[in-house]
Amino acid sequence: MSKEKLRIEPQRTCLGCHSSANKSDLFRLQWVDGEVGFTSSQKGVDGRSAYLHKNSVCMQRARDTGIIEKGLRLTSASNTENFLTKQIENLEVIATKVG
Repeated sequence: MSKEKLRIEPQRTCLGCHSSANKSDLFRLQWVDGEVGFTSSQKGVDGRSAYLHKNSVCMQRARDTGIIEKGLRLTSASNTENFLTKQIENLEVIATKVG
């Protein structure tokens, strides 16, 4: 056996379904320059971030419950709701093309 250490991937919690997953399996939401957006899960702007699974179900749950605003400590929900609605629509279009 080699003495190399096995790299254990960090775990994050999805705000939509509250389950833990590998960081690379989740979208990273972050408040940047007055807008909510996805940032790279590896490198991003410092600050508060929230994680969601890469599916429309978790995004819808997070949008409907308003948990993203709490996770990012935001006072306004309109930017977040608009952003997530667009992302959900994009994921549903991709799913219909694949399916």
